[in-house]
This record gives sequence, structure tokens and C-alpha cells, in this order.
Amino acid sequence: MSEPTVSLLQRDEFIPLADCEPRRLYLIHSRNLTLGVYDPAQQGFIGVREKFGSRYLFTEMHWELGAQGFGTVKPLEALELLPEEIELRERTDTTDGPSGRPVAFDRPVADGGKGWYFMDTGEADQTIRASSRSNPALLAYLERRLSEFAAQAVPPDTIVCSDFFCLKGCGTITSIDGDVATTTCPSCGAELNRRPRLSARPRRPGDPRPT
Repeated sequence: MSEPTVSLLQRDEFIPLADCEPRRLYLIHSRNLTLGVYDPAQQGFIGVREKFGSRYLFTEMHWELGAQGFGTVKPLEALELLPEEIELRERTDTTDGPSGRPVAFDRPVADGGKGWYFMDTGEADQTIRASSRSNPALLAYLERRLSEFAAQAVPPDTIVCSDFFCLKGCGTITSIDGDVATTTCPSCGAELNRRPRLSARPRRPGDPRPT
């Protein structure tokens, strides 16, 4: 009888929080991300998440923070440093949607604060429509690295289904044929990971889904 396989989530084989380097890109195992840039301010990793047809930046925390700290990331391999010209933050500055002017929030008006106000003049305005978006430079960088990783992670002769691949790049995986209960590589026992979506930009409502 073969030995039972052990999920990566049950192993201790990951890079400790103390060894994670700021602005370093990591290959990670997490709930939603495949690659992530370590942000020491949050003790988490910023990566690209896909949900409801949209792709956007999302942060998950290091595994060592535990359940109370929402720790879900096990960093497996350190890659390159984030280019210096790219800011390490998930969102852009908050602006007023109609005017594009930068805005900030003081305190609720009911508590004696100004509420939302324009940062360039300090003028409060209750009609401000505050919004922010994923940091475009970081999003573009991660999308490019995800595409490159997807092309390199699985050898050309590997037969895989369209949604999963072996996290360790093993070349003997066969299609899981829709069997959602199959979660480990039959060759090395590593956990099967969802294949990154290959996209030059975030998917938008109405875009055809990748095949």
C-alpha cells in the first residue's frame, strides 16, 4: 500500500515570516493567489485575484499569523525584487469619481468631522463620490509574471486539465477528468494548484471566459 500523500497546507516546508523580504516576489500557496509581492506593513502578499469575472489586486496574510490574523499564505520560493519604480501598495489614491480630484475622509459629520473633503483645498463636500482602483503598475507587473510563470511551470509534455497543474511542475500528471475530489499530484504528492489565468489586462464584464 502506498503512503498517503500530504497536502502542502499540512507541511511545514515554507519560508518563515521573519525571512520574507520586503518587495520580493514569491511563489506562494494560498487560497486565491499563485504569486505575491511581500508587503511588510501588512505582513502579507499582494497578488492577482479573479472573482466574478474581474481581476484585481488582493492581499493575503502570511500563514504564521494564524487563523485570528487570517493567515493563508505559505511562501514556497523567493523570486525577484519588485522594480523600484513600482509602488508597493494595493490601491491607488482615493479620488472623487466625477472630478478626479484627490479626496480624504476626516470623521463622520455627525461626530463633528468634515466627512469627505478635497485634499487640494480642504473643502468638505457631501456629494463627493470617493473611489480607488487597483494599483495599475503593480497589477500589470503581476499579470505579466503570472503569464510567464504559467508558461514555464509545466513542462511541454505534461498532460493537465485546463484548470489545474502540479505546484512542483511534475511532468507525469494526467487530466483529472472533472474529478473535483482529486487534489494531489499522482506522481509526487504535491497539491494541484489552479492554473493562473493568462490575460494582458483584467477581465471585464462581457469578455469571453478563457478556454
